[in-house]
Amino acid sequence: MMKHMLTHRLSIALVLIGLLHAVSAIGCGKHGTSNVVVRGDVSVGGEPVESGQIRFVPIDGNAGPIGIGDILAGRYEISARGGVPPGKHRVEVEPLKKTGRKVPGKPPFNDGSIDELQPTGALLYRGENSPLIVDTATSVDGEIDLEIPAK
Repeated sequence: MMKHMLTHRLSIALVLIGLLHAVSAIGCGKHGTSNVVVRGDVSVGGEPVESGQIRFVPIDGNAGPIGIGDILAGRYEISARGGVPPGKHRVEVEPLKKTGRKVPGKPPFNDGSIDELQPTGALLYRGENSPLIVDTATSVDGEIDLEIPAK
């Protein structure tokens, strides 16, 4: 009787382990592949972007969340949640540049004056009509450099 109970418990444990494995595989993304940390240089008209934001929006059946990152001193990196899902993405870039003027900061984060920033580069690349399409599954080490036309 004791041997039968032990065998029964072992069978239940094996079934639960199998179920946990199946559920964890489903949560890993498309076909069990993991996300890709993407990074690179961003320039407008050949000049590094001073600051801004970049978004990798999955397209063409590529499921997954939008990857968002900051651009600082001409570089970006999207590593939150392990990066972006492998596959095709529309890249939306909102580059900013300093105007040379100082403006009041916004309390409580900054009570002094800060550099005024304005959008730069072609407007087309900032939203859902951006022609920048990349495939993160084929990038080498997640390095993807981007060049935006000045106008």
